[in-house]
Amino acid sequence: MANLILILADQLTPSLSALEGADRDTDSIVMAEVHSEASYTNHHKKKLILLFSAMRHFASQLKADGYSVHYQRYHPDNTAQSLEQVMAEQIKAHQPERIITTECGEWRLHDIISQWHETLGVTTEIRPDTRFIATKQEFADWAEGRKQLRMEYFYREMRRKTGLLMTPEQKPEGGEWNTMPKTAANGRENRRRPRRSGSNRMPSPKKSSTWLRSTSATILAAATTSILR
Repeated sequence: MANLILILADQLTPSLSALEGADRDTDSIVMAEVHSEASYTNHHKKKLILLFSAMRHFASQLKADGYSVHYQRYHPDNTAQSLEQVMAEQIKAHQPERIITTECGEWRLHDIISQWHETLGVTTEIRPDTRFIATKQEFADWAEGRKQLRMEYFYREMRRKTGLLMTPEQKPEGGEWNTMPKTAANGRENRRRPRRSGSNRMPSPKKSSTWLRSTSATILAAATTSILR
C-alpha cells in the first residue's frame, strides 16, 4: 500500500531519512505552504519568500527525480490552513498505509505530529533526523543524572565520537579542547555578558547600506519574477 511522506520546509535534503526506501511508483510526497506555520510567530516576509522558494524548487527536483509530489501553495483561501488539515485531505484521497516523516526540529510541531496516529487515524512513523551528529536520544542519555548541563562537555563527547579535530590518540588537536581560560576566575569572566560601556565594550556590528540595499532589491525582485512561480 502507498505511504504519505511529509517533508517540512527545513528538510529539503535528497538524503532525508523520510525518503529512505520510498517507492516512486506508489508513495506520495506531501509538501505544503500553510497559514498556521507561516503565522504562528512573527516571520519576516523575506524569510517566508525564501522558504517557499526553496520548497518549490525542491518539490520540482523531486518530481524530476520521478517522485509523485502533492504541493500546496500558500493562499488565504486554501481549505487546508494547517499541516494536519493538508494531511487529512491527502489521507482521504489516497487511503495510505502510514505517514512517514523525519522528526522536526521544533517541539511545538513535534507534539502535533506525534498525535497524528490518533487525530488522523493513520500509523505515523517519525524517523530520526540523520543530518545531525547526535540524536535527541543520545543527548538525553548523556544528560540523564547530571546536575549541570554544560554544552562544553557534550561537545567533547561528540568530538570523541566523530574524531573531528582529534588526534589518532583521541587527544584534541593542538592539545587543548578550546581557548577557554584555564583559571576558574577567568573562566567566569569569559562567560559574562559583554559590557555595554567602557573601553572593553563590544563594538556595534558594522552595517553596509550598499549591501543591505542590494540584498533587499534582489530578494524583492525575485519575489515578483520567476523564483516563486
